[in-house]
Amino acid sequence: KQWYQRRVRGKRKRRTTIGITAKDNLEQHFERQSKPSSQEIQAIAKSLGLEKEVVRVWFCNRRQREKRVKTSLSISPEGFGFTSQHLQQFPHHPHLSHGLLIGKIE
Repeated sequence: KQWYQRRVRGKRKRRTTIGITAKDNLEQHFERQSKPSSQEIQAIAKSLGLEKEVVRVWFCNRRQREKRVKTSLSISPEGFGFTSQHLQQFPHHPHLSHGLLIGKIE
């Protein structure tokens, strides 16, 4: 089994480093269209000198990051069982003082 795992791991493609200019370009494309078609991905890849698969995976990862950020922003401290009283008791607690509470503490 270990031999098989090593073989599979050995066939994995090395990570591609995406330069700052290419990353900025990808971000601009993402702002316009977060889910480009296969043809659009091909054109973007060609213009940036990257493989189509690299660009496709970048867009997938970027959509997941967007989803994760939106989810974390929509969770309030009360969602974790903290009441306004808890937040008032520990105003400088690192997990409770990141501006997550919107509104007035009573």
